Amino acid sequence: VDSSQLELPFWDDFSTVIQMPDTGKWMQGQGTAVIAPGIGIDPPTVNVAVFDGWNNMGVPYRADELAFGARDSLVSKIIDQDQVVAGKRETVYFSFFWQKEGNGEQPDEPDSLALLFMNKDKKWVRIWSVSGAEVQETDRFFQEIFHVDTAYFDPYFQFRFQSYGRLSGGFDSWNVDYVFMNYDRNENDLAYPDRALTSTPSSFLNNYAAMPYDHFIMDVASNLSTVQVDFYNMDSQVQPIEYSTLIRDTLKIYDQMDDLSVLDPNPGGFERRTIVSNPVD
Repeated sequence: VDSSQLELPFWDDFSTVIQMPDTGKWMQGQGTAVIAPGIGIDPPTVNVAVFDGWNNMGVPYRADELAFGARDSLVSKIIDQDQVVAGKRETVYFSFFWQKEGNGEQPDEPDSLALLFMNKDKKWVRIWSVSGAEVQETDRFFQEIFHVDTAYFDPYFQFRFQSYGRLSGGFDSWNVDYVFMNYDRNENDLAYPDRALTSTPSSFLNNYAAMPYDHFIMDVASNLSTVQVDFYNMDSQVQPIEYSTLIRDTLKIYDQMDDLSVLDPNPGGFERRTIVSNPVD
């Protein structure tokens, strides 16, 4: 097997990187979608892949304000489908979550997001697409799942998300999250044994993200706050949550507010909730 090829399962929730996607899973280039927090509204997990008219250097694809065409994309590295044993090939499914606009700019009628698979002839085949006019909700993530036909089984299989819209900046935004391809799945495999953080933890400072130490120390109590973070139970069943909250740098833990605390009551299936720490000392 070529050392650059991947094998199933393929899974990425984009939670471990910012800006460029994971180099072990995705092709890299200036047209690659940016990975960012805060752009998706109620995302499955903390970061999303953002598709708009800026490349990953923050530069518009075209200066012409009304120019339209293909822009941000996200292309997987090569996946060796031949490694899937014959008895499992009918059980390979591909799923992902997508959102129109979120905290970006709203796509219109001609704008679209598409999913393409590469066939054995090395040609891209459109599997799915959605236009800006097809869905009204701009604050909801939808999940799609597709059976991967054996016509796409090849040692050099790839898949690709491609957006189309204005090329002159941060327009016509789409968000993608939680991309998962594996065998032993079916069309109803839409729940996951995952309890995922969906935001970055809030500041432990009451009013600021950062402040001068001399100002902080003048009134420590009024400058400290609890810390909170949002999470999502991606399973259809009740799942217990234990969490720890601490403030540290690379050398020292300054305060531990929670040590494997149990969230009560346990979150139900597909429930979102906010975890709030005990007070900072």
